Amino acid sequence: MYIVVIMCVIVGVLFYFIIRELDGTIPRKRRFLDRAELSPDEFYQQYYESSGLPKDKVIEIRNFIAHEIEIPAALLRPTDRFSEELKPDAFSNFDDGLAVVEMELDYILRKKGLRQAPDIKNMDDYIRCIIALGSVEPESYQSTKGTFITAALAVLFFLIYLLKGNLWVAFIWLIIFIIVYYASGKLRGAG
Repeated sequence: MYIVVIMCVIVGVLFYFIIRELDGTIPRKRRFLDRAELSPDEFYQQYYESSGLPKDKVIEIRNFIAHEIEIPAALLRPTDRFSEELKPDAFSNFDDGLAVVEMELDYILRKKGLRQAPDIKNMDDYIRCIIALGSVEPESYQSTKGTFITAALAVLFFLIYLLKGNLWVAFIWLIIFIIVYYASGKLRGAG
């Protein structure tokens, strides 16, 4: 009985990810369909040229946010609010790139010895805050060693149970490998 329930949950989660990847019109993406695209140069010239902020950092941070929330960078604007335009759709809160954006800020704050983040409402606030704080060398959450070891163990256990003829347990280890592979890609910034 438990195996059936576990299998239904696993199939449901996989079905969700497959549908999510195939559906190019996630609600957050729909919010940006009517916007004109801005190249990195146009974005900087229109919004930041007079600010004195370094162009490469502004574009890098814009691209980082765009990558994490899976919206083309050319559609993002400094006035986009995290609580409105950039907020996740109802079904992707647990797998939303905004958490990684927030983790990045928290990581830099901790490395700088600061306890509380400034009030950040939109992309402009985030860009200015990150540039003002300066960069730090990335460490733990960007490391792939732990996920590689976990994925290797999942494949090993999959093969062991497959050779033993225990297909259900082998299938579960295969699912674990797929989840670890997907999660490691998100942490590395691969998609």
